[in-house]
Amino acid sequence: MKSLQNYDSTPVLTVKQMAYEGDARAALKISMQSVNFSAYNIAPGTNKGSTLSATSSSEITVNTNGAAYKFTLSTEATQNRPEYCIDAPNEALLKINLTKTASQSSETSVLVDEQYAPEKRACAYNYAIEKVITYGDKAALVISYLATGFEGPDHNYTVVTTILE
Repeated sequence: MKSLQNYDSTPVLTVKQMAYEGDARAALKISMQSVNFSAYNIAPGTNKGSTLSATSSSEITVNTNGAAYKFTLSTEATQNRPEYCIDAPNEALLKINLTKTASQSSETSVLVDEQYAPEKRACAYNYAIEKVITYGDKAALVISYLATGFEGPDHNYTVVTTILE
């Protein structure tokens, strides 16, 4: 699990949906090509892994390597939003919490437990687990969210990785 300091300093994968003619999936596919997965021995184009889920949700269960894993995403209000978040539907900043539960042990691991909402996601809302990609005993969870943009909301993504046990 990444520490909070490492998580907040990790660059966020940001995609401007309007740059891809409104096709969020095409924008995600193009953006994933620029993500550095080499730390997890995932080389773009050679070992693509398997997409186990491609449905936006706050809870997803995937079956891989003979086990089931449940990923749960929740948000919690922390403080008032900055004044420039005029299009965001909520009044409060949202921090995210992400957990993983393995079916065989029923043990829950915390993948992300933010103590505060990072400034770079000050206007973010509508968080969802967009996709789970696995390769061997590793998984990447693509988290999507909307944020206030110039001409309406921007569809953005951030990636959280984990080792499956």
